Amino acid sequence: MSRFSWLIICLFCLGGCTGIPRMVPLYPLETILEKPDCRQPFAKNQWQFVHTIRMETGRKASFFSGVITVDPAAESVRCTLLTLEGLVLFDARLTRGKPEVIKAVPPFDRPALATGILTDVGLIFLSPAGPPETGRTGSGDIVCRFGAPQQGIVEVVPARDRSDRSWQIRKYDENGRVVREVVTGTSGRWEGAETLFIPDTFTLTATGSRGYRLHFRCLSSTRIGL
Repeated sequence: MSRFSWLIICLFCLGGCTGIPRMVPLYPLETILEKPDCRQPFAKNQWQFVHTIRMETGRKASFFSGVITVDPAAESVRCTLLTLEGLVLFDARLTRGKPEVIKAVPPFDRPALATGILTDVGLIFLSPAGPPETGRTGSGDIVCRFGAPQQGIVEVVPARDRSDRSWQIRKYDENGRVVREVVTGTSGRWEGAETLFIPDTFTLTATGSRGYRLHFRCLSSTRIGL
């Protein structure tokens, strides 16, 4: 098996082979009166995004292309991963939490690998379900929390304003520790009557002793289904 294949397995099946040891405990929220746009980072219509993706685990890195198709009404996201030469490695869809593999070549044909990829992509591109709890953190961030502590929580930090356009997503486990974090850059463009900010770059970090990072750079974004 190639070094590239082993790196893929390490990232998604094992959670990474080396560590980014950072786990931040869940903190209490201060009550606020303002109503943040908790779903501001997420598309409200059908979109297709094309990215270059750099995967890092320890000192190793690999590069590939990703085509992400989002359908919020269907609660669905489709992820197609390709080599930089255009060979399709993985094509799968997550709909209402249920994975469906359309095509996968080894090692992407492993069920745990497919689930790991789709779970990460769904965290980035699909809005969490249910009403959020809103509040302010000790550092001054206004946040939105979805879910229940015993099941895990997704926390969204919307962009503060047009001058600070970056947003964040954090996923906590049932023990209140961050297991995934998505942070965007500040460059990008507004779409949909300036309600959706599409960042040029963002990074997903998986924390803990077997952590990894995925760096995304947007090549194109297209509204579809019109």
